Amino acid sequence: MRAVLLKGFGDISNIYIEETAIQLDDEVLIKVHAFSVNRADTSQRQGKYPPLPGNSDITGPETADKIVQLGGGAKQFNLKVGDQVMTLICR
Repeated sequence: MRAVLLKGFGDISNIYIEETAIQLDDEVLIKVHAFSVNRADTSQRQGKYPPLPGNSDITGPETADKIVQLGGGAKQFNLKVGDQVMTLICR
């Protein structure tokens, strides 16, 4: 899994992609088909709108996706591989 992150404030050279993995049993791995980049995202990149304490610094938090892998505990949410989902990443 990959995430778009910031290594610092400033221009677009501070944006990078990092490989990550499912960390917790109740997480799902999604394939993102589309994501947003809005004013809050560009302001955050410029250092003018830092994320609230405890919130994610992942850019493009609203996404349209398809589930490709489920952690063992995620099955309790009635999700299955292939389901189309949308996200709003807050933490």
